[in-house]
Amino acid sequence: MTGILIGNIGKIFMAIEESSVSIIIPAYNNAALSEQALLSALRTNAGEIIISDDNSTDNTLEVLSKYKDQRIRISKNETNIGLWENHLKAVRLAKLEWIKFLQQDDMILENGLKNLCNEADDKTVIVGALPIILDLETGQKRIPQKLSQPRRWSSHEYLNRIMRVGYELGNPSLTLIKKNALELDENIWRREISADYIMHIIVPTKGDVVIIPPGSIIMGMHENQESRTTDFSLAVKRMGNTLNYLSTYPNQYVQLHTRLVGFLESFGFLIYARGQFRRKRELYKGFWSDWLKIFRITRLWNVLLNMNNIITLFRTKYFGYNNNLDLR
Repeated sequence: MTGILIGNIGKIFMAIEESSVSIIIPAYNNAALSEQALLSALRTNAGEIIISDDNSTDNTLEVLSKYKDQRIRISKNETNIGLWENHLKAVRLAKLEWIKFLQQDDMILENGLKNLCNEADDKTVIVGALPIILDLETGQKRIPQKLSQPRRWSSHEYLNRIMRVGYELGNPSLTLIKKNALELDENIWRREISADYIMHIIVPTKGDVVIIPPGSIIMGMHENQESRTTDFSLAVKRMGNTLNYLSTYPNQYVQLHTRLVGFLESFGFLIYARGQFRRKRELYKGFWSDWLKIFRITRLWNVLLNMNNIITLFRTKYFGYNNNLDLR
């Protein structure tokens, strides 16, 4: 670990080394993007790089296997087990203290891993980087959120924060996480639930949270990625399962966050369903039972007592109220 002197009181902040990080690349059927992600990982000083191939049917494994760096470990699934199941398998293969997921669409920029590690110490459980978004089809870049310098919160402070700004740590590629803070419950890591949402809400219950300015991670966007091809029925099911899981988590702040988000999402899905019905003259079978799973999480009394938070959550979700973290 590296000691960094901060402030005027001589406090030593012991940042972690890049060598204590396992970079995990879940790969499936896009050799070019997977290679790009791997090359960005190789430019770091990570201790190991784990590639878990989910039974690709193209030449992904052939392309990635040509790199002979001793830090690389490649595992191939005999069958296609699914996106989140593949993440879990790779985490279980990791040997180091910290986990850095890297989706095959994304890249670590020069010094990106170092920037994340410089903000992590023994009290920290997660460091998130605000992204640079790259449209892989047009080459255009944008930075959706602003921050001038890293911000740190204790667990208590951050859990209060999520009731105002909601889920903000985003794509798994954006975060560096202490491995022992991850929940390795197989009920989380499956297709019909949002493992990233659960991970980024539960991990902060276990220690300090840091968010750093853009410049460390590029998130690649394209038409075929999973987040853009998920149909309406799966989106509703995922939200219902995700919020139901969080609603039983033994932390009062997580439970209250879940109730407030359940109220907001049940409203949002009703509006979206109205548009779907107008276009197709029908809703998918089972919509109402899936929607009720979300709505039942809501406690009207909690919503009324936290109306200011509901308004802020609404503004953040639909109008970018939290785009400048310097102000929030």
